[in-house]
Amino acid sequence: MENQIDSVKRVKVARPQSPTHANEPLDLSQYRVNLNKFNVASKHPLGVLPKGNYLMSISGSKESIQRFKEKKKKAMGYFNDWDFEQFTDLVKNYIDDPQTLKNLQACSRVFYGILHEEDIWRNLYMKEYEILELQTKTGTNSVLNIIPFKELGASKKWLGSWRRTLLNIPGPEYEALIQSDNLIFSDHLFRPFQNKNINYKKVFKKIIDLEKLNYENCHNSNLLFSIERFSKNQFYENKVFESKYFDRPFILQDTLDTSSFKLDKIDSLLEILSPDSQFRQETVKWTLKQYIDYFYNNKDESPLYLFDCNKDLLSKLNVCFQKPRYADLDFFDLFKETRPDNLWIISGPGNSGSTFHKDPNSTSAWNQLLSGMKLWIMLPPDISPPGVIADAEEENVTAPLSLSEWVNSGFFNDCIKLCQQNTSEKKYCLIGCTFPGETIYVPSNWWHSVINLEDSIAMTGNFVPKENLFKVISFFKNKKLQISGFHLKMLIESMKKFYEHNRVKFSDLIEPAIEQAHIKLATFLNSSETAVLLNNLDDEDCGVMGDNDNNILNEIPIYEFFIMLIYADNDYAPHLAASLIKQREYELACGKNKPTKVKDSKLWSNLTTAKTSEKAATPFAFNLLDESSSEED
Repeated sequence: MENQIDSVKRVKVARPQSPTHANEPLDLSQYRVNLNKFNVASKHPLGVLPKGNYLMSISGSKESIQRFKEKKKKAMGYFNDWDFEQFTDLVKNYIDDPQTLKNLQACSRVFYGILHEEDIWRNLYMKEYEILELQTKTGTNSVLNIIPFKELGASKKWLGSWRRTLLNIPGPEYEALIQSDNLIFSDHLFRPFQNKNINYKKVFKKIIDLEKLNYENCHNSNLLFSIERFSKNQFYENKVFESKYFDRPFILQDTLDTSSFKLDKIDSLLEILSPDSQFRQETVKWTLKQYIDYFYNNKDESPLYLFDCNKDLLSKLNVCFQKPRYADLDFFDLFKETRPDNLWIISGPGNSGSTFHKDPNSTSAWNQLLSGMKLWIMLPPDISPPGVIADAEEENVTAPLSLSEWVNSGFFNDCIKLCQQNTSEKKYCLIGCTFPGETIYVPSNWWHSVINLEDSIAMTGNFVPKENLFKVISFFKNKKLQISGFHLKMLIESMKKFYEHNRVKFSDLIEPAIEQAHIKLATFLNSSETAVLLNNLDDEDCGVMGDNDNNILNEIPIYEFFIMLIYADNDYAPHLAASLIKQREYELACGKNKPTKVKDSKLWSNLTTAKTSEKAATPFAFNLLDESSSEED
């Protein structure tokens, strides 16, 4: 089989980064991010300065220090003893309307500078949006297009910033930009502005240049670093997915037909969909027209990411993408109308993206890029991503608030160090770019983070191939509270119909694991508690249930239902016995092995431990006011 895999042809190119001796590791230091260049930014429009500038600007003499303290006290009054982060937290927690926030901002030039921060106004908008959306779901508000603070004069259109939208300010020429007069020295306020102005194409230039070479030649100049690339036709002819690549990332080229409709930019969606088509962008659900306005004109450090699975709208986009052939056999198809959502459109402006995560329910995924350019950072299931803290069950994951903070804290450079350890047998980290027409495969349980280096549009789908079926079965059995995507009321109704239709087929079971699944499913369906659950459940996705309601997942035999669905289908049943054996072996191995511990960044350790007070409400506080400790590279 190795010969078969090696027969996949690639055009050979020069490999200047190859080691001179077989045992000599590759030097990947040239691909590290220069944090000094990363932190270069233009002048803040309101004169907000990094905290370190205080030493050079104010502390020259006792007189200058005294003048600064007097001016700051006059501007902040009783809040003078608070640091800026405490003050913004107070505002976020206790001010709940834009007019009050506007009035407070008008009190002094310091308040104006502090409260001009976009994240404060975004937080206000999102909190009100969530309240109004909940009212819509419960029937107390029937408005289709939710407009936060409409009664207070907020704009129903996007006006270029959260502040201008909430205060209905048509454009920047209608507002004064009051300078802080060298009174605000805060990393907490300066860093978001700095991060917003990052040019990732410059930051990752060497990686992009390498990946362009790989893309142009369908080759990997550095197999210990890059994600492997293949020609689509040759990959399928050699059937290497089933033999080797079901459990490692790879990129297929030319996966779009020449007849496919080209979505060169997000505006192209308007040629297929109505401007009033509604998509979900994280917390909000806006019309396509409103999101396009936001897409091209926003000031966010982490721009909103369009990520939606609306089946009616996506059915109209079939002409724009092509599902890869290796995803044709999908065991989640057995759930039919109750299967978790499995197809999404993803779109975001440059600098947007997703922080480290694993795909839901241990599924595998494909991601087909239609326009733009994406940077992928991928780690296998047993390697903890630098800067990411997860509990043993990976139920609670803590990470920096934004991708830019993650890079700026040195964690991307830690990933480069992990790449340095890669061998042909074991991968610790892979980094690569996808270009239009390419489809990347994300194996089950692999950590991955994605940065949009350019404005990008992609289609992505989750599926369960036979090779990774055992992982999904194990997930359903052992991580019930993390199951997502199912609408439980509909799921239970589907269980009842399925069982009644197949009752006779289940009368002569032999395999103990299947018999146990049958007994548990039958017991649940015949229990009086089932009727109670149906009466009390709404049809919300179980993945967004509250912690208290989430315990319902312990009662519903999703694992057993999945086992019986497979057993009852003639096409899928032949793969069940082998998968159950692999499941038991996999669970035994997981019990013995612990995730590899990656050396923590010194800066991150300071941020997550030393800066957390004993009286803090949570054991974690992300805080960038003090950067006295330098990053060790």
